[in-house]
Amino acid sequence: MLRSALALPLAVACAATPPPAPKLFLADARSIALFPGPDRDTWLVSRNVSDLQVAHREGTGWSVPAPLPFCGPHRYGDPWFSPDGAWLYFWSNRHPDPAHTAPDSTTHLWRARRAAEGWGPAEHLPVTVQGQPGGLVFPSLAPDGDLYFTSQRGSLGRRDLFRARKTGEGFAAPENLGPPVNSAADEFDAALDPTGQCLVFTRADATGCDLFLSRREGGGWGAPRKLGPEVNGSHGAYCPSFSPDGKTFFFTTPGGSGWAPGIYQVGAEVLAFRAPAAPAVPVAPGRISVPGAFGITFSPDGNTVCFASARAQINLARRRARVEEQLDLPFTQAYHNLSPALSPDGATAIFASNRPGPGARSDASAHHAAFWMTRREAGTWGPPRYLDNLVDPSRDLFIDSPSLAADGTLYFTAVSVPGSNRSHLFCAVPDGDGYRARPLGPELDRPDSDQSDVAVSPAGDLLVFSSDRPGGAGGLDLYQSRRRPDGTWEPAQPLHALNTPGPDANPRITPDGKTLLFFSIRDGKPGIYEVPLQACGR
Repeated sequence: MLRSALALPLAVACAATPPPAPKLFLADARSIALFPGPDRDTWLVSRNVSDLQVAHREGTGWSVPAPLPFCGPHRYGDPWFSPDGAWLYFWSNRHPDPAHTAPDSTTHLWRARRAAEGWGPAEHLPVTVQGQPGGLVFPSLAPDGDLYFTSQRGSLGRRDLFRARKTGEGFAAPENLGPPVNSAADEFDAALDPTGQCLVFTRADATGCDLFLSRREGGGWGAPRKLGPEVNGSHGAYCPSFSPDGKTFFFTTPGGSGWAPGIYQVGAEVLAFRAPAAPAVPVAPGRISVPGAFGITFSPDGNTVCFASARAQINLARRRARVEEQLDLPFTQAYHNLSPALSPDGATAIFASNRPGPGARSDASAHHAAFWMTRREAGTWGPPRYLDNLVDPSRDLFIDSPSLAADGTLYFTAVSVPGSNRSHLFCAVPDGDGYRARPLGPELDRPDSDQSDVAVSPAGDLLVFSSDRPGGAGGLDLYQSRRRPDGTWEPAQPLHALNTPGPDANPRITPDGKTLLFFSIRDGKPGIYEVPLQACGR
């Protein structure tokens, strides 16, 4: 009987005997790796956090940035001053109902009043602008007070640019800017220059993520034109904005191809497609332009600046009386770190990081193009060791989601096809001090879909991964495959009983092989959920 149960694919067993509803294991977390032990009370957890920072001009420089007082335990981004400087607009995943203290499953537009005596509380913009559900980002105010923002609702493709006209003390219902600005591609982050005649925005498609310029023509906008190499390139560019006098243009890049991640400034003559007097340079490097900084806005007098600061961090934590206690984890300090993976014995950790080091290209940071490994001996973690690019050392690749089997085999995902932003599944076996990688076959992978996360069982005989391939419940869904005796993998099958219309991703299998952990948003609660593998035929 045990043999027949183990032989069943997860999807078939789940269909015959639906598993219990997944339980919330850890709220507001994206990815987790548990240490071995019967109590399951110690883990590495990955969280993405972002807040809004403010700095003031001091002589020729800027004060040390400080978080804005209305920022709490939620995520914030894309700040934008109103033309009179009295309001700061931004997005946040805080819930519009104050009774809900947990983060919302989507983002909303907010604003806070700025006065001589300080900042007022955050105010949720009216539903006439927001619509239902949320998912709005990058609010920006035109000189005439019209509100521009990005949303996927009613779009021509992916995300589109919208405008809500200023009406008295509020805004009219938003309208899609339509073609030629919006298209079947992904348009986002719209900013008007101080004259209101130039619209700069980002368009992302298979060729890259670049800034475009459209000029006002009558009551609409002309055909967009891609800005030049002074700002665009394979590094990607977004979050455009302007100095109050319109003479300086700002943008954000995640880094790559010789560009460090951060916020840059360049002469606004690039908008006239003329070579600037000087190349683009970081804004106050080390203070304002740092890895994770994005989106910058100035008060009308130019003496106050706000920007967003995002951090991807890994914490070591343990549960004590239902409270998550943060512990010291020295190898993750001061860098962006994502996707922790632990070997089943808890002695080895592999994670993605933007840290510099021998053989690691610093311009690859925001693409998570490097894995790092650290080992634990006698309770102490050793220094992280760089793992050379496992797919193609000559290219800056997005590499993510490591997972280790007990025999040391490493599974992960990588964007490996030139001109594509889709991730695919890879397997790497130990080879000396490093690994030898190969792509997994078509039984698991699909060239037309994104395979974004993968987890392997301790025995190495089961893979669970997430994909947006057609036929799923919506967004990213969970799939499974078992390894055959000859080492090949069975065709991937969806975990219908677990998948929802929202994201179901970041799977992890506990060190004892008994529980599946994964990220999901259920009943409006984002976090790590758990379900017994035994209930799914495991």
